[in-house]
Amino acid sequence: MARTGRPRQGNAAKNAPLNMRTSPDLREKIEQAAEANGRSLTQEVERRLITSFIFDDSRGGPHIGAFANMLCAAIQNIELDTGHRWMDDFDTFTRVRGAAERLLEWRNPGIENISRINDAEARRDEASARHAGIREELAAFEAPFRKPTGRVGLMGGGTSLSKDGWGEVEHQKHTDLITRERDAYFELQAAEEALGQLRDTAYNRMDRHEQAGREIADHLFDALGPRE
Repeated sequence: MARTGRPRQGNAAKNAPLNMRTSPDLREKIEQAAEANGRSLTQEVERRLITSFIFDDSRGGPHIGAFANMLCAAIQNIELDTGHRWMDDFDTFTRVRGAAERLLEWRNPGIENISRINDAEARRDEASARHAGIREELAAFEAPFRKPTGRVGLMGGGTSLSKDGWGEVEHQKHTDLITRERDAYFELQAAEEALGQLRDTAYNRMDRHEQAGREIADHLFDALGPRE
């Protein structure tokens, strides 16, 4: 391999200064490495920074390298804690799976979909509470006017609503309550339908892409997976 000499005057950019402070422990490690490698402190720092960028590029970019590093560190700590390899012990495997899922949530771009589903669930719950409240109000209004029918069915005796003696006020209030209950019911149905559509769209899409990811993982495991 040809040795790179000093760049000719005028062809190389000047080295840019980089002022930084670090911990005494890290400085000591860098000094030891520089001495072992026959480099100056500055050269050792520069070499290690360059190597880190090369490593990121080899992983497909820093966003992949950072995730891979965190996952490797998590697995290492888990195996040290359990005393088993993740592929040999189910409890260790379960911890690794939990760590991997947690790390994936670190930057989940689908959080907006989850937020939309959560908002739709909240609207459904509000509509359900309104509908239940109006039904209770209607039942409380009708209770004094209900009389036993005398008929016994599978669920026991029934009642019927008697409007004897109702005036215009009672009739109007009853009509308003029925109208409100009906509107609240339709609102609840619409909220449940919107929530169902959001869930179907999001989960079907997730299932499709998760399956595609599993197929890639299966291929990589067959080609590169551990053999013991």
